[in-house]
Amino acid sequence: MSICGLTLGTIYSLLGDEFHNLDKLKKIIATQNLDVSINSVENIFIWAILVVFILFITSGLAAAVGAPGGLFYPMLILGGATGLIIGSLIPENAPNTYIFAGMGAFVAGCSRTPITAMFLAFALTKNLVILKPVLISCITSFLVARLFNEKSIYERQIEIEIEN
Repeated sequence: MSICGLTLGTIYSLLGDEFHNLDKLKKIIATQNLDVSINSVENIFIWAILVVFILFITSGLAAAVGAPGGLFYPMLILGGATGLIIGSLIPENAPNTYIFAGMGAFVAGCSRTPITAMFLAFALTKNLVILKPVLISCITSFLVARLFNEKSIYERQIEIEIEN
C-alpha cells in the first residue's frame, strides 16, 4: 500500500489543479468548460481522454491494493468523461445527454444497479428529456457487465477483504 501511495502521490503531483479537486473536475466535465485560451472541441476531447486514462488507472490501483478512498465519485467522473468523449465524436446538439448517460451507465455497470444509476443521473439534471437515453444506457451497461461478471465491484471488494 505504501508503494501504491507513493505512485499515486507522484502521479497527482504532476497533474494540474483540476485533478486535485474532484468537485472542480466534475464541474468541468458537466459544463465542458476548460480554463484554457482555446476551448475547442479537440481540447475537450483530448482532455476527457486524459481524465479517463488517469482516473481509471489511479482508482483501479487504489482499489486493487485495498486503499480506502471510495469508488463511487470516481465512477461518476469516469462515466461523465467517457460520455463526453462519445458526445464529442457524434455531431449533435445535446452533448450533456451523453455526459449524464455515461455517468449512469458507468455506475450501473460497476454497481449492477441500473435503476438507481438512472435516477441518480436524472437527479443531477432534473431534465426529463435525458431520461430515456439514460435509462437505455444504464440497462445496456448493466446487461453487458453481467455477461462478463455476475458480481458488482462492491461484492468483489468484500470478497477480497474476507480472503485477506
